[in-house]
Amino acid sequence: MSRRRPLSEEEHALWTGIVRSIKPLRRAPKPPPETAAPTVSVEAVAASPRPAARHETSPEKKSPPLAPLGRRLRQRVARGRESIDGRIDLHGLTQSEAHGALLRFLRNAQSDGAKTVLIVTGKG
Repeated sequence: MSRRRPLSEEEHALWTGIVRSIKPLRRAPKPPPETAAPTVSVEAVAASPRPAARHETSPEKKSPPLAPLGRRLRQRVARGRESIDGRIDLHGLTQSEAHGALLRFLRNAQSDGAKTVLIVTGKG
């Protein structure tokens, strides 16, 4: 039940010419097939020193995503109708100093029940 109109002879000739002139894109090279793992004798494994135990760190807990600032709330903040509960200016701090100060600030603001905070950053 196609509702497409059929191509006219002129359109068909044009389309055929376009199709002939198209060169396919290069495909990404396929990765080499996996090779079989080398076989090691039991004596070689027993004689080799044990590798140092790895300390596998547990994956960091991901914090929940930030709540998006809705259009209305953004308008109220911009117009001064919504109060800003906390402010921090990170100018003049190194990246590591700013990161620590920001985390402390956000934790304190959250524990104080702040709903909206302003974070002023610099370049970099």
